[in-house]
Amino acid sequence: MGQRATGGEHRFQVGVRVNAKALQKLRVIGTSMGIDDEIKELTLALAKSATRPALPFEIDERVEEGFPGSKLGGSPLMPPGAEWPIDGKGRPLALLAQIDCVDLALLAGFPRSGILQLFVSGYSIEWGLDGAGTYDAQDGFRVLYWPAGAGPLVPADAPAGTEKHLPFRPTGCFPLRFADHASMQPMTACDWRFDRLFVETWDRLVPGEPLAARRRGPYDLPVFWHAFDYAEDLFVTDIGEVCPPPGLRDQVGGWPAFEQVDPRAWPDAERLRRYDTVLFQLGSSAGCRASPCVEWGDGGVGVFLINGDDLRRLDFSRVMYYWDCG
Repeated sequence: MGQRATGGEHRFQVGVRVNAKALQKLRVIGTSMGIDDEIKELTLALAKSATRPALPFEIDERVEEGFPGSKLGGSPLMPPGAEWPIDGKGRPLALLAQIDCVDLALLAGFPRSGILQLFVSGYSIEWGLDGAGTYDAQDGFRVLYWPAGAGPLVPADAPAGTEKHLPFRPTGCFPLRFADHASMQPMTACDWRFDRLFVETWDRLVPGEPLAARRRGPYDLPVFWHAFDYAEDLFVTDIGEVCPPPGLRDQVGGWPAFEQVDPRAWPDAERLRRYDTVLFQLGSSAGCRASPCVEWGDGGVGVFLINGDDLRRLDFSRVMYYWDCG
């Protein structure tokens, strides 16, 4: 959730804790099956498995459009005379976010200099989401990167008539303040790989009740799905007191948060599974009691994913963009 930094103080209390209610429900299952100790081990094993560093950020109060650092909205820094990004219909896109990569120095594999920019379509409430399901065509969105030392960058004005209907209000420029340390984040249960991780971990720790051998399809093992539902909420990553499970939501790096389904899990989406790294993720605000109010539909999350090797090569030509809501 977007938190507002005040007075220049940025207090991120980031850490993983166990959701006591979900753990209790898992233990009820364990008691009914006579595997209390195994459930305890499962809890610890999942918390330690597949962790990744994630860097959370806060959203500050509105400033001038030309603010040069990391921000939501505003005017992007671009080389003089650079072409403004357009969608597949030739219409200018709007700046969703700009990141000064100096802010990402704590994340291995991410650029430590240069300017990264994420543009989306402001012409409908789909915000450039590809309805055809490709999600990486960069038709309704664009990702630009300007390396440091390549020449001067100046605030660029959007072309006349650019629609700036973005998933936050009011419109304007809002600085992003990144945490001064990264959090090790366990795999989120909504990630397409969590199913396999859960089954493999369970079968290793509870060999007398194997799941993989008994599960013929994704929904035919009631014990598994009851346990899986509780495991989804098992780990809460705290940022202050506001971040709900399953993850950080407003972050770079770590694991993605999807409100309904990870599109990479669909049977015909194998090609999307190359996108394995969270380039940028922005969640909806809680209650919209502060400015700006971020709203991806009904409490959704927007995420940009990139292949880790492409990221290390600073190749942003292939990026997956997706958002969904409850």
